[in-house]
This record gives sequence, structure tokens and C-alpha cells, in this order.
Amino acid sequence: MNNRLHILYRTPKEIETIIKKSVRGQDEGVKTVATALSAHLLRIRYAQSHPGRELQKDNILILGPTGTGKTESIRSVIRSLDLPIPVAVISANTLTGSGWRGKNTTTILDDLRQACKPIIQKEPRIWGLNADLYQQDKDQYKKLINKACVELCSHGIIVLDEFDKLRARSDDGQDAFFQRMVQHELLKIIEGGIGFGDDPYTEEIDTTGILFIMMGAFSDMYEQQQDIGFGSEAAPEVAFHLPSTQELINYGYIPELIGRIPVRTSYKALTEDALFDILKNSNVSPVVDFIRLFAETENRLRFDDVALRAVAKLSISEKAGARGLRSVLDRVIYPILYNTPPDTGVIKITEATIKDGAPPLIVSTDDYLNYIHKELQSGNGGSTAKDEN
Repeated sequence: MNNRLHILYRTPKEIETIIKKSVRGQDEGVKTVATALSAHLLRIRYAQSHPGRELQKDNILILGPTGTGKTESIRSVIRSLDLPIPVAVISANTLTGSGWRGKNTTTILDDLRQACKPIIQKEPRIWGLNADLYQQDKDQYKKLINKACVELCSHGIIVLDEFDKLRARSDDGQDAFFQRMVQHELLKIIEGGIGFGDDPYTEEIDTTGILFIMMGAFSDMYEQQQDIGFGSEAAPEVAFHLPSTQELINYGYIPELIGRIPVRTSYKALTEDALFDILKNSNVSPVVDFIRLFAETENRLRFDDVALRAVAKLSISEKAGARGLRSVLDRVIYPILYNTPPDTGVIKITEATIKDGAPPLIVSTDDYLNYIHKELQSGNGGSTAKDEN
């Protein structure tokens, strides 16, 4: 691996802090993911300083309900640190065996190659790319881009979402046969080597150092655990109980594949408090999106804390984790956006707006500032921290 790739080491605690700016209520799961990502950076640095020698990777399995922050944990780190590490997120549910129609296991490397191009565009010169070369020899220019992609892919990250959909159920007959076929093909790529894919440059990608992160809701397994007391309705703060290797094999995975995923952690179902925290404090809160959307119309959208609490309560019934927050807000805010002319003033969302569909409180900016002043004097803290963003 070429030392021109500048990989700064980040400690697990540094990465944990980054993830927690977006993902809430997943302390134990985030610690494991942060440590695994930090270790991946160390392995890349080691490979750079010790050519021809590599440390064995530790692939990860993250279990837990949908909308709990599994994918966002990875995206937030790459986004915040601006690392020269390509990341491809693929739905395992779309994978088919080689020779069959659809996305097969080798084409996931094509997705990883595509993720390299924005990285190369940021610093083209370190890859020998410049405008003069493009004008003089376009074929050589393209060749250098492809070689750069091959190098970057060798330490990339492939996220396989909906990994639970790859299970081979014993009662599925032909479907189980195809699922096992996909598992065996995936195993070859995870084990490491070259020669995967139809494109000559894709075939050059050495998958030995690529970190694989498997994710899945494992909903039926989760429901079984609820029946015996893990993560039940009475105690939603309890994390998904990590299954053993044998339990995963019994669930429908070939032993060799599970053996290549040594790091396992779980994300728990989000509580009302965690959902409220996401709305009020997370970097990816949908509240921020709607505030910025209304700002484009010269309006100021604001929420009471009690209104946000009502959104959190309603989203629990959506059973979609943090994704349910946006669903609830979409139903409430879109009609308001439709009916509110530009430059109206301040649109205040109250608890009644969320729960009963009552019209929002619309006031002029001056009147709203007076309202805030009175609320602060009374100690109610009527506005969220997002209000002044």
C-alpha cells in the first residue's frame, strides 16, 4: 500500500464521540463499533509502514431493530473525519448467485470502486492526475484512475445491510439452496484475494484488507428474545442478546462465514427518551432539516419541547426507530408547508399540532422574541436548543 495515503489514527474514544453526535441511546454498541473502526485505521497504517505484511481484519456483525443507528454509525465517522476510505452500503437482500440476474456478490466491488472516485477528485495530483495529462493521453489518465481505485478499495469498508435476509432456512427448499450459494460466494471475498468480478480492474482488487460490516434487524430472533425477557416491552432499554456462533449457524448461516465475523454487537430498540434526544440534539435530527426547509421560504419553524416529546411518543407506534420520527413529522409539517406563504413569520409547532392536528401558532418575529423572553423568565424554557440554529 502506497504511503501517499494519509491515514490519521483516531482513538476509539474519539470515534465514539463522533458517532454519538448523530446516534443516541446505543452506548455499548457504539463503543464496539468505534473500537473496530479505530482498529481498521491502525491496520491500514501498519500495512503502509510494513509492505507485504498485514494484520488480520476483524469483520463486524451488528444486530438490532431497524432505525437504531447501525448504518449511521459508520457514515458519521467517514463523513466527519473525511477519510480516504471508500465505503459501499449494499442491501444483502438484492444479492444473487453468480450467473443469475441481479446484483451478485462480485459486483459489490464495483460499488466500492464507485465510492473511490470522489476521494480521488479531492486530491488528484497525488495519483499523478492533472489537466495536462487528460488532454495529452486520456487512456493513460483513465488507467491511473482505475489503478488508484484498486489501491483505495484494498482498505475500504463494505456494509452489508439486511444481512439477516441471507439466512438459509431449512424449510425454504430451493430458496435455501440459493441463499447458501450466495453465502459461499460472499465467504470467498471475505477470506481475501483477487480475481473477483468481470472487469479487469475489479479483478485486481485485493479483498484481504477490506472490512466487512454486516447488519440486520433479525426481527424474528429479536421477537423470540422478547418472549423470554430480552428487550421486552417492559424493559425496552435491554439490548438485543448476542447470539452464539452455534445459534447463528442454526439460524441459517454456514459455519465458515460466521467464523469470519468475530466481532459482534447489538443496538437496542430506541426508547421515547432516546427518540426525544435525537430530535433535540442529534446532528441528523429531522427537526433541523425542516427548520432549514422553512428558512428557505423566509419563515422560522420552531418546536416546543412538549411537541418534540409528542413526536417521540407517536413514533414509537411506527416501530421504525429513528426513521419513524421523520414519518410523524412529514405527516404534520408537509400540510403546514403547503398552507404557509413565504415570509409569514414564525411558525410555532405545539403539542396540539402534533397530537390533534391543531393549526400551528403563527406570530411575527418580534412577538415571538417577546414570547421567548417571557418563557425564559417563567423558567419553562419553552423553546428547544434547535430554535436558534
